[in-house]
Amino acid sequence: MNDEMDSWINLTRTNAAGYEHANGGGDCQTFAWGSRDNNVNFANSDEVSSWRTNRGC
Repeated sequence: MNDEMDSWINLTRTNAAGYEHANGGGDCQTFAWGSRDNNVNFANSDEVSSWRTNRGC
């Protein structure tokens, strides 16, 4: 499902991050703890290829 993310939810108590390229490279988007985005902005839509869950950008 590479580069097909158009929404996200983070129900944890820690920021997470999504990256444009594999292995945490390229543009980074922070997924703030306790929040969601049901329709990612067109500039960032379908961009995420990798992510981490231990902190934001």
